Amino acid sequence: MRERIRIGVLIAFGLIYGFAAHSQHPLRLQFQHIQKPLVKNLVETVCQDSYGYMWIGTDGGLHKSDGTNFELFTDAEGLPANYILSIYEDQNEQLWVGTNEGVARFDRKLNRFEHLPNVGTKKDDMLNDNWIRGILEDNTGRLWITSESRGLFYWEEDHFVHFPTGSAPGQINSRRTGGMTLDKDGRLWVATFDDGLYIIDTETLHATNHKKLYTREGQEEWVYFCWTLEADRDGTVWMGTKGTGLYHLELRQDSVMTRRFVNDPDDPNTLSNNEVYTLHIDQKGRLWVGNENGGLHLFDRSKEQFTRYEHRENDPRSLAQNSVRCVYTDSQDRLWVGTAFRGLDVFDPYYTKFTHYEHMEGGKKGLNNNLVRDFYEEENGNIWIATDGGGLNYWDRSENTFDYYMHDPDDKTTLNSDAILGLAEDPSGKLWVTGWSAGINVLTNRDQMTFAHYRDKGFRNSFPMNHFFDIIRDQKGNLWAANFGTGLMQYNWEEKTFRMLYGEPGPDSFFPFNRFTTLIEDSQGDLWIGTENAGVVRLMNKENEKPEFTILSEKKKIIYQILEGHQGYIWVGTDQGLDRIERQTGEIKTYGENDEWPSKTIVSIAEDDNHKLWLGTTSGLICFDPDNEEIETYDISDGLQGNEFSRYAATRLSTGELIFGGMNGFNIFHPDSVFKNPNLPPVYFTSFKIFNQEVKIGGEESPLNAHISTLDEITLTHEQSVFSLEFAAVNFTRSENNQYAFMLEGLEDQWNYVGTDHKATYSNLNPGEYTLRVKATNNDGIWNEKGATLRIIILPPWWKSWWAYSIMIIAGALIILMIVRLRTSYINDQKKRLQLLVDERTSQLEHQNNKVKEQADELKMYNESLNALNETLEETVKARTKELRHKNEKLAEYAFINAHNLRVPVANIKGIIQLFSQNKSREEIEELIELLRGQSEKLDKVLLDIQQMLDKDESLNKNKGRFKPIDKSEYGL
Repeated sequence: MRERIRIGVLIAFGLIYGFAAHSQHPLRLQFQHIQKPLVKNLVETVCQDSYGYMWIGTDGGLHKSDGTNFELFTDAEGLPANYILSIYEDQNEQLWVGTNEGVARFDRKLNRFEHLPNVGTKKDDMLNDNWIRGILEDNTGRLWITSESRGLFYWEEDHFVHFPTGSAPGQINSRRTGGMTLDKDGRLWVATFDDGLYIIDTETLHATNHKKLYTREGQEEWVYFCWTLEADRDGTVWMGTKGTGLYHLELRQDSVMTRRFVNDPDDPNTLSNNEVYTLHIDQKGRLWVGNENGGLHLFDRSKEQFTRYEHRENDPRSLAQNSVRCVYTDSQDRLWVGTAFRGLDVFDPYYTKFTHYEHMEGGKKGLNNNLVRDFYEEENGNIWIATDGGGLNYWDRSENTFDYYMHDPDDKTTLNSDAILGLAEDPSGKLWVTGWSAGINVLTNRDQMTFAHYRDKGFRNSFPMNHFFDIIRDQKGNLWAANFGTGLMQYNWEEKTFRMLYGEPGPDSFFPFNRFTTLIEDSQGDLWIGTENAGVVRLMNKENEKPEFTILSEKKKIIYQILEGHQGYIWVGTDQGLDRIERQTGEIKTYGENDEWPSKTIVSIAEDDNHKLWLGTTSGLICFDPDNEEIETYDISDGLQGNEFSRYAATRLSTGELIFGGMNGFNIFHPDSVFKNPNLPPVYFTSFKIFNQEVKIGGEESPLNAHISTLDEITLTHEQSVFSLEFAAVNFTRSENNQYAFMLEGLEDQWNYVGTDHKATYSNLNPGEYTLRVKATNNDGIWNEKGATLRIIILPPWWKSWWAYSIMIIAGALIILMIVRLRTSYINDQKKRLQLLVDERTSQLEHQNNKVKEQADELKMYNESLNALNETLEETVKARTKELRHKNEKLAEYAFINAHNLRVPVANIKGIIQLFSQNKSREEIEELIELLRGQSEKLDKVLLDIQQMLDKDESLNKNKGRFKPIDKSEYGL
């Protein structure tokens, strides 16, 4: 797809250039000047390498440019000297540089040059102290070097070989060699400064001199001082010389046929002079010729003519200087021109999408005033241009020159005013011109530049007739002009009469408004009028004495331009957006009120062949597609005359081109040629910094062993985790508009869109692996999604590194092993001690067990004795119990008897005592006493018996009934 886009772009350019050639319009070059970034302004050579970088050789050093940055290389970076004369990249992408003191080869990894050694010890064989004019690789891969005072050399393996110099056959009889080229058959053509031309067979290394040339008519032409050579596609060769012009050479057998092109002072289509310093054939096969003090030339092969491109004072886009030292076209068809004193000029076909014409002092190559108000195209394609302050300009497109028609207060046949606002042509082909304080002017004689004037003729004198804006011709040939402050003027072509339709105030007023600015007639014959105080007005039956008008605006808007589109819609540019009016219903739809549009003030409108609308605004140009309502926006950076355009100053030309006027001239372009730059810019890392300090390659503790642009991976320590990377998209078309985005995978999962900033900074990242991805756009916002990548490894601190962890693990293991061993030893000692203690305790326990066993045996015997004793005691207890039971029985019986015995005396005693309570006589009392005594004695006897019995029992208990003491010996105790 990208290749198709690229091919389409090239085809588009080819069509444009082909159209220009067919229309006899010379290719218009508008240069950008590169001067300030260069160390010196003498540019001898330019080359683009395979990475897309441009290398610019000056007399002060060598620049490497990505379009934004200009990196300088000098003898401090390994160059032999700072005067750069030639640059060449071979098929192995090796860059060679020739200086005024020898040759150097670029080391991309180290980003510096290697000064190549001398050939030998003889002075004549040395490349050092020598001006290297040319470097070229032949078809065999051999690299050739031409020097200004040592002759011709070639590189073989690892050293230079001096080509034989002398008058012998096969040698070169000159040490002053210059330009070189290879023809399609692989022959090497070498120019010398004093012996003409040599052709070398690169296989046999045999040289043939051709300072004698032959014309087609067979005449001899001698040439000695040859500056430069360039091989053409058809096998012929072009040769530029000092003082004798340009030669077209063709090798026929052993002779070189030639045709010479020289300066003719009377013919501007010849070389400007005969000092042809440099030649270049671009990818389209065009021959460019650079002259010393003669500017740049483009050769037209079909006409065999030259178009000159020279420095013009007050034209900032012309060639900066006429001494051209080199011409080069890069891979994107940019033309690079090195000058002797003014730096580098670049013509970039992508730089300006819109051709810009503006005021130029002197000559007739530009407008005489930049404020453009209106256009009118003639049938021959030339264009009338109304300027507000410069009168009327006439642009002859075939000659690309301008003529000016201006007011002269001393000549009444000139324009009434230089403030011209409107243009129209009547049916007779005469140009009608309106303006501010200009009335109406009709060009009556173009050669003499005379005008007829119409001001107040035929009208009342009570209003100012001289302020007219737009003027148009309707389908019947009548002319209508918008008067600002009065009304609408009509000129009837058949009757040759004027009529005024007045605005307010006044009894004859047709309209309640009077600020008319712009007019159109639609396909139905209705007139549409733009105003500043009533919006859009539709005028129907306009030929009637009292036409019908309708105010269509929903609200008062300032109307700048009205256009009828291909579908019959009426498009209106206003100060509040773009209005689309449906003719039948009057319904209005407004576009541009949202923030997507750069401006809602639409001042001019033109429709292209694809029915897209191009809108001039106060903030650039808009391409609007009504079908899908999509827009493309352009601004001054795309080559517009400025961001502010003029009201109704937009016209579609018969060629399909559109022309828009503004505050700084006008733009003309074909819509099909306005395309975005399709080239995807390669992205490279350009700088690496740690703590904002540039890191040197191979420096102390430097993580770079090569230039950052050549590396896929870098490794940083944890102390280097604060770093920044700069990057660049290699794009030479408005590179200031490149957009960038980056993402650090491993930390981020979304892109950081940073606009035009081309630097990424990260700090205090954790140890680990990351991938920095960068992508970029070109100037038109087309992304190179592939971009550039860099793997970044951040090492952990030593104490977190694998080897530190390994050491710690090993140390830990050793410590653990030591602890285990110590513990094991301790445990073993403890085991031994414990074993001794156990043995001792075991011995003690065995002794104790033996004693316990003995005691157990004794206890067993004692238990057996106890058991025997218990048995005896049980028998004794049984016997005693039986005895006690018997005694108790006897005691009970005895107690019963004695109780009875006691009761009798006691009862008697009680009875006697009762008798004492009666009055008794002494005798009775004594008798009673005796009775009481006798009973007492009985009682005493009974008690005595009881006492005796108890004593007897006690004695039994003490003596006969007592247990004997146990004799332990009887039981073995």
